[in-house]
Amino acid sequence: MDNITICKVENNTKLLEDLISFVENGSWDEVKEHLLDQLRKYDYTDWEGIFVAMDGDRIAGHATLLKTDYYPLPGIYPWISTMYVAEEYRGRRISGLLIDALNEYAKGLGFTCTYIPSEYMGLYEHYGYRYLKDIVNYGGGTDHLFIKNLYEMDLRYIKASLDDLNFLVESRVEVLRAANELSADTDMSEVERTSREYYQHALADGTHTAYLVYDGDAFVGAGGVSYYQVMPTYHGPSGWKAYIMNMYVKPEYRRQGIALKTLDLLVKDAKAKGVDAITLEATRMGRPLYEAYGFVPMESEMELR
Repeated sequence: MDNITICKVENNTKLLEDLISFVENGSWDEVKEHLLDQLRKYDYTDWEGIFVAMDGDRIAGHATLLKTDYYPLPGIYPWISTMYVAEEYRGRRISGLLIDALNEYAKGLGFTCTYIPSEYMGLYEHYGYRYLKDIVNYGGGTDHLFIKNLYEMDLRYIKASLDDLNFLVESRVEVLRAANELSADTDMSEVERTSREYYQHALADGTHTAYLVYDGDAFVGAGGVSYYQVMPTYHGPSGWKAYIMNMYVKPEYRRQGIALKTLDLLVKDAKAKGVDAITLEATRMGRPLYEAYGFVPMESEMELR
């Protein structure tokens, strides 16, 4: 273990040639041809890269940091992918060394988290990753998505109650200022008044659920879902619908899975109430996240303007 070092593989080097030979003779048949094609073309863009674990001059394993992986999730990256350790080196925590090296590389690039997909539970949790949600790959199979925050955080997702009324109103105003690019001197008194009235009755009668996200005691994000009833239909005999809104994460906390976790909590809240008709309004910035979760554009509704 003491002799294992981690190296980034550069283009047009002997190490790249050695890695191609290593993959050609490896046992991971499911991804072999795809990885070999990627290596031969050195098909890595921007900050992407492949790393190897070296035992002296022997390759013991490899892993890649990628912008896209085998999943239609453009809003989620960077991925740690193609993690492989030769059979004779397994059980020596080489995967951990590769993960640590890629995470340090990601931090140097300015990223605050990394993602790993896996068909297994209970594996990457040992390396500090936590489960986010299930995802569907391009082949139609289902895998588990894990995330690791590269900086220490104490994230808490709090389901709001009437005791949080004052802060709910304050956070709503903050979200609206950010979403509409309003200056600090814009008069928001009417919005504050009507938001307070809305939260007072909607939280009391269960027609709104709100989550507040904190890092320690600092507010870092929010999200809400409003429930309303229309005439019953064949596909929706109860008439109840859910509309997700007020999704917000402070800029310095973005790309760490907070919005995805908040969205998942809101969707689960709706489904727990028996509401399956769930919609939202997607901003340009938020659209990749919602599409990654499974939301699709609507074709059967129109809006009067």
